[in-house]
Amino acid sequence: MKNNLTKFQVIKFLLGFFISAFSLKLFVSSINWSDFFKILYSINFILIAFVFFLVALTYIIRIKRWNLLTCNASSWYKNNINYIYLYSCALNVLLPFRAGDFYRIYKLKSKQFGLIFNASNLIIERSLDFFVVFFLFIALNFSNLFMILDRNIIFFLSLIFIFSFFSVIFIYFFRFKIKQLSNKFIINFINNSKFFRFKSIKYLAKLIVISLLIWICEGFCYWLVAMSLKSELSSSFYIWKIFPIGTLVTLIPSMPGYIGTYDYIMQFSLNYYFEDISAISSYIILIHTILLVSPILLTLIVYLQKKLISKFT
Repeated sequence: MKNNLTKFQVIKFLLGFFISAFSLKLFVSSINWSDFFKILYSINFILIAFVFFLVALTYIIRIKRWNLLTCNASSWYKNNINYIYLYSCALNVLLPFRAGDFYRIYKLKSKQFGLIFNASNLIIERSLDFFVVFFLFIALNFSNLFMILDRNIIFFLSLIFIFSFFSVIFIYFFRFKIKQLSNKFIINFINNSKFFRFKSIKYLAKLIVISLLIWICEGFCYWLVAMSLKSELSSSFYIWKIFPIGTLVTLIPSMPGYIGTYDYIMQFSLNYYFEDISAISSYIILIHTILLVSPILLTLIVYLQKKLISKFT
């Protein structure tokens, strides 16, 4: 079982590294570096500071949503969830194999909540995110959806193929373990998760609204970063049409932080609406850097806060 898991991880890492390297080469080769730096020098740092605030707000809301999925958490759980959640997000940025997710599942394990319960919460969280992002993508692009699909047909087919391919491999490697854990998973999940305890549609609606709020805030981050640059992107509503693709890209295996894959596919998508490749590239590098650095900075802030509190108590 462990050997199969190791082989699967190694194959996924190598494939992700190749896809990221190839995508990064395509992304970098199209940049005019002199124009690129001219655009970066025009950054409005007040707007960028506000973007960091909005990103921090999205993480606060994400933690709130995670707590909504948990019944009668212990005092230890409540005191440590902020740091563990943010630290797991930082690890996902820095390490391959979504290491932060495994860290969160394991670190929150206790007598009260086991590994299966935390894994089930993670699955619900991911499902809500992809549901809301896909909904926003359809809603924002409804008027010209078919034109976008024609333009990005290779991208969407690749997403479907890669996701299906790795799903089949995963099921094959773990088919016996899945059968053994299925009954235990369902029983543990239903008994401990609030997701199956709501008496009306109100609780589910609350989760969806919170998820929608998270991604609207993230959409504003994308829009404000575009406004912070003196370029053709700064006054365009089309940024809202493209930003959900940044999340859908995470389905593709890549290096930690989705370096390369995120950059090239966002560049490819934005080029549908804008002609200035240097402006597009400057924007992508700036927003990607903010999204990568934010969880690391927030983790350090929460860590220092915990240290100061423990020092004076």
